[in-house]
Parts: sequence; C-alpha cells; structure tokens
Amino acid sequence: MSLFYAQQFITKTLVGAIDDATTSITIGNSTGLDATVPGLICISWADPLDTSVVEYVSYTSITANVLQGVTRGAEGYAAKSHLNGAVIAWPISESHINNINDKLRGVDAVLAEDPHGNEVIKTDHAASAVNEITVTNAATTNNPIIGATGESGVVIKFGTNTYKAPVAYSPASGTRNLDLSLTNNFIVTLPATNAITFTVSNAETGMFFKLSINNVTSQASPVFFTTIRWAGGTTGTVCGTNGKRDTFIFEVTGAATYDGFIVGTSI
Repeated sequence: MSLFYAQQFITKTLVGAIDDATTSITIGNSTGLDATVPGLICISWADPLDTSVVEYVSYTSITANVLQGVTRGAEGYAAKSHLNGAVIAWPISESHINNINDKLRGVDAVLAEDPHGNEVIKTDHAASAVNEITVTNAATTNNPIIGATGESGVVIKFGTNTYKAPVAYSPASGTRNLDLSLTNNFIVTLPATNAITFTVSNAETGMFFKLSINNVTSQASPVFFTTIRWAGGTTGTVCGTNGKRDTFIFEVTGAATYDGFIVGTSI
C-alpha cells in the first residue's frame, strides 16, 4: 500500500472539468497544504457524502497547484467525471488509518522519519519472534533503560558493536567455552580441585571481551586458550585466594590469536 499523509481537513475547488481518464488535475490553490508529500483527495465532496458522485484520487505532490503522480479511483471508488468548481476535500481515509497501523506494527519497516523524510528508526522482524526491546523511562535523578527480553542476553547493538549482559558460569570441570555470540562479559567461578580449560568461539577480529574469575578453596589453576600475547610479557594467572576475583580483558587480533591484559588480581 502506498504511504499517504493526512493533511489538515481543508477544502479547495477543482479548476476545469475533468473526465474519468484525466490525470492533470488543478486545484484553486495549495494554501495550507504540504505540497511535498503524497496525499488523497475526495472530489465532489459534500456533507452528507454522495457516494454515487464522489471519487478518491491519490497524488505524490503538488506543483503550481497541479497534482503530480495522480492515480484515479483510489479507496475502492471508480474514476468519474467532475464539473469545474467541484469541491475537493482532504478527509481522513481508510488508507490514512492503515498507514498509522502499518507504522505501529512495523509493516512499512521505516517506523520514524525526520522532517526531511530521512529514516530515523527502522524495524526488522522474525515470524516467530518472542523477544523484544523494552524502553523504560525514569523520574528525576534516574536514568532511562533500554533492555531486552530474550534468551541471548543481547541488550542493544549499534552496527557491529554489541553490548550484551554478563553471562556467569560455575562449571564442575573440563572445558568452559566462552561463546562471544552470547556476550563479551564472562564471570566464571572455579570449581574446587578440578581444572578448567577455557576455549573461545564465534570470535571476530577487533572484538574485546572480559573474563572475571572467582577463586575458591582448593581450586586448580585454569588453563587459558592458546595464542595469547600478554601485555608486558607477564602471563595471566589467578591468585588462588578464596573469595577473591581476577579480571582479564582480551582483544581478538586474528584467527585464534589474542592480546591479553591483566585488569586486576585478588580483587
């Protein structure tokens, strides 16, 4: 469906008689109308409306009081002949209501535009979607919140940069994969006695991710993923003190290669 803009309810007159095939339609003047946007008119309008004589016509813009991009017989009405001086009205139509509904439901993809017609907010959708963004406003001294309802922990994404909620693990032993498609903020509590080996998946060059390790009593030292270049040449280790935390940040520098930074130990 074409996008039509609702003008202020206003009436003009038709300049020159037209038949049912005329596409050059001139109005008396365009004062009070936005001539740059598509619209709908009702020709031979009267109150009460006589559906046997009226016709809806769509157009794309108005130039020098002449409608441009005219399509006759809109809104299910047939094209008809109209007399010189016939009243033309800009009423709200079914298409205007549908336009609003389509915007609210994301059918048109572009949810909001600026005054120049440029896209500001666009929507995309999945047929079986169950997750959504929630915007929560706030009172004075509090911040509004943009949050997500869903499984993956994604909060918001700008281009290729994604902020995701932390993911916490308490593995028993073996391998703990750090899946960067889920988050870039991992919190791992080490098990007592058993060793943990860290691996990384879904890494892309340029990504940063944080790994915070909670120490426990009688823990074994974890084994980091391979091919890490540690800043200053000092390999990251954990303090081994129960109740303390060690935090590391990694940058993905290539295929399975990383720069490692010790943020803090025994925190």
